[in-house]
Amino acid sequence: MRKLKSQVPVQRAPQYRNERNRRNRRKKKIVGRWMNLAIILCLGVMVFCGYQIISTYAERAVGKKINAKMEQYVQYTPAPSQEEEVQETRKPELEVDFAALQQENPDICGWIFLEGSEINYPVVQGKDNSYYLNYTASGEKNSCGAIFMDYANDRALTDPKTIFYGHRMNNGSMFAGLLEYRDQQYYEEHPYLLLAVPDQVYVLQIFAAREIEADLDNYRISFTDRDDFMADIQMLAQGSLIQTGVQVSKDEQVVMLSTCVRGSHAKRFAVLAKLVPYENYHFD
Repeated sequence: MRKLKSQVPVQRAPQYRNERNRRNRRKKKIVGRWMNLAIILCLGVMVFCGYQIISTYAERAVGKKINAKMEQYVQYTPAPSQEEEVQETRKPELEVDFAALQQENPDICGWIFLEGSEINYPVVQGKDNSYYLNYTASGEKNSCGAIFMDYANDRALTDPKTIFYGHRMNNGSMFAGLLEYRDQQYYEEHPYLLLAVPDQVYVLQIFAAREIEADLDNYRISFTDRDDFMADIQMLAQGSLIQTGVQVSKDEQVVMLSTCVRGSHAKRFAVLAKLVPYENYHFD
């Protein structure tokens, strides 16, 4: 009978197990390193996000403090209520010390006020429409920015259409309050804003409010003639979310208040108002 040769793989098995164990250890080390890296990255993102949130709230607090400081130069007297005795008229009054404000910043050219809202701010005009997106009315860098007039408009408000811009802040500050004009009842309770400039106080008599596209056609301030101006105003007022009954003639002047819309970089919310000298407005 032929003698069988002995099998040798049994003697080599421990070597295979050792190699497999080494490979497993290497895999575990690699996985461990990636997990540690992922944890470090997550912690880094959390720290960065936390810093951003804290910085944002801090900036907003600073911006609010700056505007509150400027309010010392403004005196607002509301119209008397129905229950109070009325001597002559029921007019609110807005008085602004522009000499003091312009010591703070010569770019300050007005003050805008909406009773019962956060809108109580100086209006500035820069050399472009970018600077005051990130700087306060006192000239300090801040993401709250300022309420500012289009750089191409005449400060004296002689243009047919003047545009004011402001951020829609999540804490309700700056021009966030304009979005309340999506509601008819809010309009009926707040049919106007007050605008003071160095030599005059105006009433901004609202006639329309709606979302518009953020394109140049909607932000024109130059017109070939008054008919061209009226076509622009009628186009902007079409589709207003509120019904006002306020009529605008081609010989009048209009102010457009513009702010951004949550969730869309292509849209803006615009409130359109007639510019009426204070003494010519019939307060109810």
